[in-house]
Amino acid sequence: MNRPLRLYIIFLFFVPLYLSAQNGWVNYNNGVTSADLNSITLIGNNNRWIAGNNGTIIKTADSGNTWEIQASNTNSNLYSIHFIDDSTGWCAGTNGTLLKTTNGGALWIKLQPGSAELIYAVRFADLDTGWITGSGGLIMKSTDGGEKWSFQNTDIGVSLFDLFILNNSTGWACAEDGYVIKTTDGGKNWIRLSSLVENDLHSIHFINENYGWAAGNEGAIIRTTDGGANWLPCSGTGGVNFYSVYFYDSLNGWAAGEQGALYKSADGGANWIKDNFSSFNDLLMIKFTSPTEGWIIGKNGTIFKTTDGGGTLSNDNNFDKEPSAFYLSQNYPNPFNLSTNIKYEVPETSFVILKIFDSLGREVAMLKNEIQSAGSYSISFNASNFASGTYFYQLQAGAVLFAKKMILLK
Repeated sequence: MNRPLRLYIIFLFFVPLYLSAQNGWVNYNNGVTSADLNSITLIGNNNRWIAGNNGTIIKTADSGNTWEIQASNTNSNLYSIHFIDDSTGWCAGTNGTLLKTTNGGALWIKLQPGSAELIYAVRFADLDTGWITGSGGLIMKSTDGGEKWSFQNTDIGVSLFDLFILNNSTGWACAEDGYVIKTTDGGKNWIRLSSLVENDLHSIHFINENYGWAAGNEGAIIRTTDGGANWLPCSGTGGVNFYSVYFYDSLNGWAAGEQGALYKSADGGANWIKDNFSSFNDLLMIKFTSPTEGWIIGKNGTIFKTTDGGGTLSNDNNFDKEPSAFYLSQNYPNPFNLSTNIKYEVPETSFVILKIFDSLGREVAMLKNEIQSAGSYSISFNASNFASGTYFYQLQAGAVLFAKKMILLK
């Protein structure tokens, strides 16, 4: 059941002056929402909108100092929000939910795209021309601001997680299984590009017709300097599942992902260094308005802002620096043949148990079962005596429990 629309109620939440900073990142959620937050759009110097689960839409008109909850009139999980100016924006999510506003979000009107597929991304090149992408290979185009939509053919059936539109003619989308597609004729034809990876790609971003990046599962970050004709791999990502990648220029970029993982590159994405960002929550989107001002949103109401480019970075390989949160990285490589490395971080002295389970939930190996002091650790798992298949590794440290999947291919 849709929630009733009450436009006369406005909630303002004031951010206190004593917010804690983490390497330049400041918490900008003082209780406005605890919903998982999936998408943020930045317009001008001050206007920001964030969309999330259970129909959540919040807005700030003063760059985060106060927040207003907007009535979306839906309970759907909202995965994408996009504004073209201070007034006009669109928001999309589960069950084909598609909303539009022409007054900055004071009133959101439900559109009918003609599909019940989950919509992962909505992007407009101008007030009239836009696209949506979603599950099942969904891609649709509108030329009247979203009132009418037409299907476009991609010849793929995988979910299209993200979409970047450069102009009315050119755009890219990324998807499951390493799919990247591109159009140069307004979507009449979408051509699959060779991305070099088979990992699910959750985020794609371009700064012009040539320079672009995509990021996804198991540390996958790829980059191109020729519009996607050729892609190059990146290093230093540690096997993290990434959900968002963003570059402000051709050199400086950020990637955010699971369990508070935040990385930065200063060489166009060739190499990445881990930011000492302390969070248990998955970081679902990162965006910058300038080299210094950036925003991170994520699960459980995560909202962070920086005005100094994120502060000083620490090298991911510096095991002498004590971590500030429990963390279990995706094993690398994955899939693997015979052996793989598992990295984890312990912020305080804890009894650490690291186990391996098969696909039936049976324990097949114990890698660690002892008290460990605060620090970063890496352990090699030799699977030479195991059959090919799916396995799970579980880290228990004190009251914290993490588990991840890995695939053995011989």
